Amino acid sequence: MLESVAVGCDLATLQHWHRTLLKGQQLKFNAKKAVIAAAAGSPTPDWRAKIEWLEAQGYIGDEKVCDSASRQADALQRVTWLIQREYPVGHGVGSIAAAKGDVALLEHLLSEGWPLPSPAMAFSAAQQGRLEVLQLLHRHNYDFRDPFAMAEMARMGNVQGMAQLLEWAGDDNVAGWCDGWRANVVTGVLRSGSVEMLTWLTERGGGRWEGMAAWAAADSGCEEAMEWLEAHGFPFKEAPVAGNPYTASAQRGDLATLRCLRRLGCPWGPVGVTSTACVRGNSPLPVLRCLLEGGCPVDWEAAVAALPPACNPAMREWVLQQQRLAEQGQKQAEEEQQQPVVVGAEGMGPPAGGMVVLPGKRLRGLREGLGNA
Repeated sequence: MLESVAVGCDLATLQHWHRTLLKGQQLKFNAKKAVIAAAAGSPTPDWRAKIEWLEAQGYIGDEKVCDSASRQADALQRVTWLIQREYPVGHGVGSIAAAKGDVALLEHLLSEGWPLPSPAMAFSAAQQGRLEVLQLLHRHNYDFRDPFAMAEMARMGNVQGMAQLLEWAGDDNVAGWCDGWRANVVTGVLRSGSVEMLTWLTERGGGRWEGMAAWAAADSGCEEAMEWLEAHGFPFKEAPVAGNPYTASAQRGDLATLRCLRRLGCPWGPVGVTSTACVRGNSPLPVLRCLLEGGCPVDWEAAVAALPPACNPAMREWVLQQQRLAEQGQKQAEEEQQQPVVVGAEGMGPPAGGMVVLPGKRLRGLREGLGNA
């Protein structure tokens, strides 16, 4: 509770609850660090006073204090003040500032000899499309041959950003970026769901779709992009079962993408693989119904065993009901196979003298034999 008070209340309220809750006792070391970090991120005007008072009570913070301060609009002012009080600055500040586009804070830290730009900073900036931050990292000699920022920019569908990163990397060989350990760039393009990005990559020789392509495309949730891939030669009908593309859509409850995958001929995999994975992942009930209606082969015994303990009661009841129906259907089919059928000189009919009664299974064998005669 003190952590929440340190964030949202003024100093007087913090002091009141500190006395009331602790009654002269001390918090554990990690709890103290959490409280002073919360105060550093407080939106109240007296956030400095709260930190000074907590310090006087023996509270000592770590790098999370600056992390918390860096999330605020006046991050530069706060972090500068905290550094003067010898609070450590970790890489978390860089990632937070990069994600929110706080060029002023990053410029100050880098000019003061803060550690060199990191992949985490570049990734966070690319994730939010912060080209101004990436440009700052470029000025500070960041090596953009690192594929992770590139892959994240691709996932965002930012063609302009991709072109800029390639320029800064000094390597515009797009095809080379799509090989080996840098193939996650292609995965990012596929996950973007951007036809513009897919076209851009293909025109530059990077459109070699394989492996997890069906899963990545399904994860985008964009039917237009999946249909574009199919029209440009990606064989959805041969998509590997590993990384099942249906499960990516099932987790989101994306019925449109599930139907699109089926329409494009994406395989279900062995009996029970797709359906059991969706049950285990606690997919919404409409997803399971959609799979069943689409012809997905189900192992109901495995599906029941895969039901999560905290699954929706309606889903549990539906799966159990489907298992019962499947068992009844199987039992009925077995009974029909054993149903006696009478064969006589005049053909099939009710039992009479001189006629032979055969089980249904043997009758089918007899029919096949007569048909081949």
